[in-house]
Amino acid sequence: MKKQINSVHLVAQYLLDNKKSYIHDIKRKCKANNPMQRIKSLRDVFKWQIETKLEGYDGRIPIYYYRLKKAGRMPEKYNLLKNS
Repeated sequence: MKKQINSVHLVAQYLLDNKKSYIHDIKRKCKANNPMQRIKSLRDVFKWQIETKLEGYDGRIPIYYYRLKKAGRMPEKYNLLKNS
């Protein structure tokens, strides 16, 4: 059985390694799609405590800052293939 890392797992691992980060860092470094939704999932489903702060705008693009206060349950990897 092969496991595939999902985007929520990538964002969680990045936040564990870098207690503070910006949304553009998360997009670039861990290559997760839609990191804002992944952070919401970490909060709601996995009970992570993540502080979010809007620091301003780069043109019309909002710049968010994230700080991990307390890690909750770690998201699991998905089963990609199952041997039948």
